Amino acid sequence: MHLNPVGYNGITIISGSADKHIKFWQLVVNKKTKLIEISEINKIYVNEDVHCVKFSPKGQYYAVSLLDYSINIYYSDSDKLYLSLYGHKLPALSFDISSDDNLLVSGSADKNIKIWGTDFGNCHKSIFAHDNSIMQIRFVVDTHYFFSISKDNSIKYWDGDTY
Repeated sequence: MHLNPVGYNGITIISGSADKHIKFWQLVVNKKTKLIEISEINKIYVNEDVHCVKFSPKGQYYAVSLLDYSINIYYSDSDKLYLSLYGHKLPALSFDISSDDNLLVSGSADKNIKIWGTDFGNCHKSIFAHDNSIMQIRFVVDTHYFFSISKDNSIKYWDGDTY
């Protein structure tokens, strides 16, 4: 799950699961009880199990990693498909989007990192990065530097511009 960093209409959370649904939730304060409540505001069916979901830092897109090895990027306002990223040989277990929304970096069970441009969906670089599945990948805020964490018990630091 991931919290929308922009929050146009209150606080929105996106979640995805093996039931092949992407769900959007909103946190609201109940005016009578003064308690915070969560309510489902939208549900989208996809053809595969969902591994990872994330809003872009500026909130205009959200990306979804699926069991079919693809990562799909959708417009947040219309839920229409923007880009499909293909290239991993096994599912992408984690991905992150740079603060400027220009790069998406994905880490997969195939031990590879892929750096994608979010303008056309082209793969800038594919790197055989670890000796086992890559479990997490995260950008350093306001840079194109990122960290990868693997089941091989290592953490690696990368530059998304020079590879």
